[in-house]
Formats: sequence, C-alpha cells, structure tokens
Amino acid sequence: MGFLVTFHLSYKVRLLLLFLLCLTVVGWATSNYFVGAIQEIPKAQDFMANFNKVLVWGKEKTMTNEESRKEADLDSCPSVSPYLRGQNKLIFKPDLTLEEVAAKNPQVHRGRYHPEECKALQRVAILIPHRNRERHLMYLLEHLHPFLQRQQLDYGIYIIHQAGTKKFNRAKLLNVGYLEALKDENWDCFIFHDVDLVPENDLNLYKCEEQPKHLVVGRNSTGYRVELHRMKIIRPMPEVGKYTMIFHTRDRGNEVNIERMKLLHQVSRVWRTDGLTSCIYKLLSVDYNPLYTNITVDFWSGA
Repeated sequence: MGFLVTFHLSYKVRLLLLFLLCLTVVGWATSNYFVGAIQEIPKAQDFMANFNKVLVWGKEKTMTNEESRKEADLDSCPSVSPYLRGQNKLIFKPDLTLEEVAAKNPQVHRGRYHPEECKALQRVAILIPHRNRERHLMYLLEHLHPFLQRQQLDYGIYIIHQAGTKKFNRAKLLNVGYLEALKDENWDCFIFHDVDLVPENDLNLYKCEEQPKHLVVGRNSTGYRVELHRMKIIRPMPEVGKYTMIFHTRDRGNEVNIERMKLLHQVSRVWRTDGLTSCIYKLLSVDYNPLYTNITVDFWSGA
C-alpha cells in the first residue's frame, strides 16, 4: 500500500515537472518573439523616418520646380515700376534694431529678393565696403531694401568688411565684392554704394545702362551741389539723384588719403593691369545674414 502511494506521488511530481518544463519552453519562445519584435521597432521607426524624409525632399523639390515654372511663366516687369513714390522723407530712429528692419522685409533672405508679381528686368548686386559703421549700415538697410523692392529689382546686398585696423581700402573692397558676388549669381549690374549715403528718391533707378552711371548727383552735406567731373557717364536729374549723408567722424585707418589725386592721375597708365586681375586678398569668412551677405577679408596678412 505504501508502494502504491509512493508511485502515485512520483507520478504527480513527474507530471508537475513536465508541466513546468512546458511552461518554461513556451515562455522562452514567447519572450524571444517579443524581444525580437521590440528590437525591430526602432528599425521600423528609422525606415518610416527615412521614408518621410524622401517624401519631404520630393515635396520640396516639386515646390522648387513649381516656383521655377511659375517664374518662367511671369511677364517681365515694366521699365518703370508702378510702386515708385519719388522723393521720400528719411527718418533715422535712434533706437532702431536690425531685427526690426528684418521684420519689415520678410521676403528678403540672405540679402536676396526678387519680385513675385513679374520677372525683374535686371539682377543687381549692391556692393557696400564697410568697417566700423554698424549704425550707418542699419540705417542704410532700413531704407535701401524697400527702395529696391519698389523698383521691382532682383537684387542682392553684399557687405564687404575689411578686417584689422590698417588703412581702409575702399576700391579694393569693391573689387573683392565683385569677384565674390559672381560666385553666387551671374549678375547683370553692379552698384558700388557707400554705407553712409542713403538715397532719397526711388526714381533714381538702380539699373545699369550702356554707359557707366553716377547715381549721386548731390548730397545734403554739400547743400545738394551738383558734383560734375570730366567723365563720360550717365547721371539722373539733380532733383532725383539726391542722397542724405549720415554724418560721422573719421576713425583710425580711415584717414583722408593724401595720395588720392596722385593715384587718380595714374589711372590712365595702370588701369589695364591694376584692378580685378591683380586683386589679392585673404577671404576670412562669408556669413549669410537675413538682410545681407557679409564678406570679411584681410589685405595685410600675407594673403
């Protein structure tokens, strides 16, 4: 009798062990399945993320193509923009900030703008030599951007900044601006602009003609006296070519060049070899700001 009891206990123990073994096998298989599934989730997420990137990229590319087609379908802008106002009263706010200027020009990106309603007649690069004139630059940008937009121009503004404190070389900075701007766009026209001269009349069109064009006929600092020189150039009417000069004192490195007239008299002799072809400089940086492209160069470090 005792044997039978022992047998039955052993049988039950074996059944229990077999049951536990089955649970262990099922648990192991199930856990492997879920672990594998969990490991696959990041892969699926990565795939979907990449897939979405492809969709977004394709959408952006489509939008770019649509914009190109839209621009190609546009009619050319009129020779005289309907948005011109003529003489404008200039106001310089003492507490003005670049953020305010940028907020007023939402369509300007990296200093570039083109009209949306028509195809501009010219692509114009504005080159502005600069050093230690931040407030002057801010005032100029505040008035120059809407001024150019009212003329329906496809334009870009380039600030060419000379690093260091050595003598300021305006002419060489303009050469640098010309060379660097051509890396961005095949511009039709270049405007050489002083940072402290603000145009007053938007009928003074920033477009190139068959002959060189002198935009500044008179400045408020000279009583708007007509500045005539012995050059075969085009000028706007005196009442149109007016500029307001933002007054400042000369800083170190920007003194009056006493050799200026001597250099001007040499132009006829050296102009073929001195200029763009001999322009040597060290490009330090190109920074894209909302309102302009800033090109910083050095002429005095063994460039």
